[in-house]
Amino acid sequence: MSAVRNLIALLILSSLVCLTVALAAPAVPKVERVKPLESVRLDSLPGVFFTEDLEKITRLSERFQDVSTNNGHFDISTRDPLSGKHSIQQEYLPLTEYGAGEDPGSAGWAMRFFGDSPMFTSSIPDDQKKPCTTLVARWYHKYEEGFQPRDGYWPNKNARMRCYGYGDYNSIYAVYFWTDGLDGHLSMEASTKAPGAHRDWVPNHYTDFFYSEAQNVGRWVHYEMRLSLGEGRNSDRLQAWADGLLICDVAGHDIASGYREQTINAMMWDCYWNGGSPRRQSRFYDDLVMSTEPVGPLRTGPNPVIVKSGFTGDAMDAVQAGWEVEVAEGRQLPMRAIQTIDGVVTRYDNPKLDCTVVWRGAVEGAANQVTVDTLSGAFSGPRAGQNGLAPNTLHFVRVRQRDSSGAWSDWSGWHSGFATVWAEGTAPQDRSLPAGYMRETSAAIIDPDSTAPSIQGAAGPASSADTHGPYTVNAQVSDEHLMDVYLYYRAATDTIYQRVTMTAGADSRYSGGIPGFPAGTQVFYYMRVRDLKWNTTYWPADYASAPASFNVLNGDVNGDGKVGLLDILSLLLKSLTEPYNAALDFNADGHCSAADAVALARGLL
Repeated sequence: MSAVRNLIALLILSSLVCLTVALAAPAVPKVERVKPLESVRLDSLPGVFFTEDLEKITRLSERFQDVSTNNGHFDISTRDPLSGKHSIQQEYLPLTEYGAGEDPGSAGWAMRFFGDSPMFTSSIPDDQKKPCTTLVARWYHKYEEGFQPRDGYWPNKNARMRCYGYGDYNSIYAVYFWTDGLDGHLSMEASTKAPGAHRDWVPNHYTDFFYSEAQNVGRWVHYEMRLSLGEGRNSDRLQAWADGLLICDVAGHDIASGYREQTINAMMWDCYWNGGSPRRQSRFYDDLVMSTEPVGPLRTGPNPVIVKSGFTGDAMDAVQAGWEVEVAEGRQLPMRAIQTIDGVVTRYDNPKLDCTVVWRGAVEGAANQVTVDTLSGAFSGPRAGQNGLAPNTLHFVRVRQRDSSGAWSDWSGWHSGFATVWAEGTAPQDRSLPAGYMRETSAAIIDPDSTAPSIQGAAGPASSADTHGPYTVNAQVSDEHLMDVYLYYRAATDTIYQRVTMTAGADSRYSGGIPGFPAGTQVFYYMRVRDLKWNTTYWPADYASAPASFNVLNGDVNGDGKVGLLDILSLLLKSLTEPYNAALDFNADGHCSAADAVALARGLL
């Protein structure tokens, strides 16, 4: 009998193991690249004065005046190009390979001088020897699959623009395309010594593009940075794009502060990593462009080739059985500023896309490449019945994969933004940015504003026997440049308020929830609303001395140590003899009645 039980247990255990393996989903894939149309000459685009695809040079010094190859670990490579056969590979060495006194962060760089640079003037073409008040730098970048940060931190350096004055590398101001924080967010930063600038370091702009997201590692990503100098103080504009989306737009910056003795005159791509790398690993650059006008992401023909990342699954013996892909026309939606410092926007809400699927395809087997055509899939939506994608349009891709057991991964997010080529016959001067690509946002302009936000119809919780919460507070909030709406709360016995963000609903009505408190607690709370100019409104207005409040009442009316139906009946009886007992006023209307019994019953649900 014991042997039978053991056999049954073994069969059940085997079934559970098989079921677990069968249900284990493959890892979410990503698009490693969309192959660019190599016949497109970016140097013919309006404003472009420098391009480098690394296909016709053998040394970086042929095109860049200041180069460090870091003993060959930052150099032209054939290992992983985006287009053609070459890219720049930066290979980090592990900390263990550095001796005492050596700099483990050193990683190489390539710098191009132009315009009114006082250095390397003999190598600057004559047609570029003029002041440059707007510079756009565009490039592609990739961290190799499995790239490992050090203690959670990614390499800080990506690229930087500079204005050099007379003297040995005398930097007047610089803007940085940096990586910061444990979330690995792209951070747009700047420093200045320009005469008249009111601070050396201007506020950092925190973007919502994160290397901590697995989707952004192991694939080629489009990056772009633009600095435009205005007239006088607080008139400069700094912008950045990632993966086809505008992620930073800071108007009213004080970087050059009207300084014009020299203008923007150097662009640098560098990989220095403060502290060094935990292991030997690489990152790559390709298709570098400099212009006075935005460039946008890579261009493809109407039938681009999409390359998916390699297959990975939870089960050790899992293999790829197939995958699906969708291509959508994408349009970036209006941005909303959610933080300002010193009069400039320092963070926007997550970039949002309006995507319309125009092609669906599928691949069977182990292949990781597909062509967007009628053989591999079907066009749909506005491209139904067509045999290619619309010209000069921004597109995004998402993918999912299936293993040999039939289990599907989740869909990836929409990513790998690319643009289709212009309609045939479009003159170079008419080659505009793709439809859907956001050039700038009106949210970057913060108009003078001294009007505080409005809070109307605020309503909070009544006293209740509910100890679970949340206790909801809501109000109608209005302001032209609303930044944040917060709800603060604390127990009467505490001294520090906690904070939750109130969320927007219909008709500008915001709501927030206070978590549950034990019976017998008096809870104080108030709202704070700010706009982008830090004009602030509180409710109640005298929140510091007289905040709103409610009581979490003891629902054990009959004193038996439990809260239930008997307490509701007891409350009904007590309402006849103790109509003004505050401890029995569960609906906070000033007296005890049958309505309080109903409120107690609701609190028990």
